[in-house]
Amino acid sequence: MIITTAFDETPLLLKQAKQLADEFSIEFVSRNKRTIKAMLESVDSQIFVTNSLRGLSFYELGKEEVFFHPNMAKQRINQLKNQRIDSMIQACGLETGMTFFDGTAGLLADSLVASFVGANITACEKSFPLYLILREGIKFYQENHPEMAKLFERITLIHKDNLEVLKKLPDESFDVVYFDFMFDSTIQTSIGIQVIKSAACADWLSQVHVKEALRVAKRCVVVKSTFHRKEELLDLGFEIRKENTKKRFFFARMVKVNE
Repeated sequence: MIITTAFDETPLLLKQAKQLADEFSIEFVSRNKRTIKAMLESVDSQIFVTNSLRGLSFYELGKEEVFFHPNMAKQRINQLKNQRIDSMIQACGLETGMTFFDGTAGLLADSLVASFVGANITACEKSFPLYLILREGIKFYQENHPEMAKLFERITLIHKDNLEVLKKLPDESFDVVYFDFMFDSTIQTSIGIQVIKSAACADWLSQVHVKEALRVAKRCVVVKSTFHRKEELLDLGFEIRKENTKKRFFFARMVKVNE
């Protein structure tokens, strides 16, 4: 794994690349006008690239470029502005001032929507490439898209396994604990989601996840899933209500307080 700059290197991009190299002990390699394809084939099969279009991109040999963008968050936020219901917000019962543990950060779409309604979020990302892309992408959007800056201010991004984090959290320290395991959500047709799968971790919910999440949650634990996991989630003790069931996916819930 190495880091370099965009083809048209600038002093700022060079400084950013070298700072990241020092911070994370990643080897910096000068671009020297080479293509990423050539560098993937002759230098290293995994490359971070600082650039002025996205902040930071990640390339792996034989796979597509991975980078941060708000994905479906903007569209969902616009729907909320137009007084339409967001299915994740509805399933979680999120309101202003609540705390939201997003155990599967992905492209931060759910965290951004939760931030829009006024929740305070801790988002976990286990994959190092995806975490670093998110971290640098957030900085890029805060600097270049000021209209979104306040949304990011309510999100704390951490690079850890969600189960390790949950085990260390106090009882009932978050109103809602939420999971949307990327490799389970095969119904997602977003190009962005399909692309970041190459950098994501292939995890799924375990009984230990459920135990710790239920301990940490004050109000409920919510899991987004596709229907091939339905019986498994029911066996784990989740409920699946009609109002939280969509055409191609559903939100399974464990509620700790009466609604």
